[in-house]
Amino acid sequence: MTVACPAFRHSMGEVATSEEARQVSWEAPVPVNRFWDSFRYCVARIFLGDFTDPELRQLPIVPDSSQDQTTKVRLLLTLLQAKLATAQAASSPSQPLYETDYKRWYGLWQAVCVMQDELHLPEAEDTVRLLVNPRPDNSNVVSPHMQAEHLVKIGKYEEAEKVEGPVLAWMTFH
Repeated sequence: MTVACPAFRHSMGEVATSEEARQVSWEAPVPVNRFWDSFRYCVARIFLGDFTDPELRQLPIVPDSSQDQTTKVRLLLTLLQAKLATAQAASSPSQPLYETDYKRWYGLWQAVCVMQDELHLPEAEDTVRLLVNPRPDNSNVVSPHMQAEHLVKIGKYEEAEKVEGPVLAWMTFH
């Protein structure tokens, strides 16, 4: 008996198996199904990157879901917030998740921010500012770039220019 290999899409829209997609280090395979096909690659990828394969199999995501997009994004946001709350609760007050596992903290908050932005929630601005302010590594320009994009989206053009200036300078020399 032959078992069909699930298909996954890459950042360039190419469809492949999960193993093929994982051969490229910067690729995060996104399942090809009705639920995930409704998301832009970057939105799906940021969510999927915060969960292990066993965790993903346990999530209440229906692959053939015909729900509207807002409902789907709200589900992803709720799942991310629950995972973040669990991770933060496991940390001690004297050593918060931000200090003990910055990469995990950042990844979860970044995904929360993306979902908030997709839903046009006003708290997305506070979340992106949270990602920018405590950065231990100022060479990471992703957060300021995200902040500038969000500021443009909400019409704060002057502030966006100020935030994006150092990002542009960094990109010019790298």
